[in-house]
Amino acid sequence: MEPIVQVKNLAKSFGSLQVLTEVNLEVYPGETVVILGGSGSGKSVLLQILLGLIPADKGEIWIHGYEVNRFQKEKDWDPVRLKTGFLFQAGGLYDSMTVYENITFAMRHHLHLSEREMRKRVQEILASIQLEGIEEKYPAELSGGMQKRVALARAIALNPPLILYDEPTSGLDPIRSAMISELIRKLQRTHGITSIIVTHDLHCAYKVADRVMLLYQGRIIAHGTVEEFKQSDNPYVRQFLEGKTQGPIEE
Repeated sequence: MEPIVQVKNLAKSFGSLQVLTEVNLEVYPGETVVILGGSGSGKSVLLQILLGLIPADKGEIWIHGYEVNRFQKEKDWDPVRLKTGFLFQAGGLYDSMTVYENITFAMRHHLHLSEREMRKRVQEILASIQLEGIEEKYPAELSGGMQKRVALARAIALNPPLILYDEPTSGLDPIRSAMISELIRKLQRTHGITSIIVTHDLHCAYKVADRVMLLYQGRIIAHGTVEEFKQSDNPYVRQFLEGKTQGPIEE
C-alpha cells in the first residue's frame, strides 16, 4: 500500500531559527497519525508546509501521489487541497457568515450541486456531529466546542480522504475535548478518512491514534502505537509523557 502522505528529509528555518530538521514520515490510507510535541516544536509549521501555506527549505513531500515540493504556482495545489480538509486551531470560521454559508463556501466553488442538494448535505453533516438546526446561526452565537464542530463540518464538506488537524482540542474543556476526539475516530470508522493530528493533548492522542510520533528539536525522534509509545524507554518520550520541563535529559 502506498502512503497517502510521505515526507523525506524535510527542513525549515526562519532566519537563524531552525524549526524542522530532517523530518521523515509516512501516513497510510485510513490511519490516524498523531504528532505530539511541546509548544514551539514545529508541529503547526509542519502542517502549514503540508498544505502549501509556507514553503519548505528542502526535502521531498508527496501527497495524494503529487510531489508537492515541485509545485511552482499556487494553482498547482488545487487538486491536492480539494482532497485535503484542514481544521485550524482556532476554528477559522468566517464571522460574517452563517454556519450554512461557512460549510457551503468550498462546496459552491468545487461541487456542482443545487441549493437544495447543498442544504441536504449540510443537514446530514450537522446531524452527524450532533448540531442539527443551527444553519442560520453565526459563529459568535456558538460555544467554543460548537465552533470547533462546525469547523470540522466545513473540513469534511468536500468528502476529502485526508484531514489535517491543528490542535483540535485546544481551549476546550475535557467533555468537549472528548467529543471532538470521538468525532475524529468516527470519521475514520465511517468514512475511512486518513488523519494527521498535531497536538500536545495526550488524552486526545490516546483516544484517536493508530500511531503516535514525537517531534522534538525539529525531528521525529520516536513513533509507534499508543501502547508502544506509553512503554517507550526513550528519555525524551518519558520526559514528555511525565510532563517534565524540557532541559537536560537524565540518562
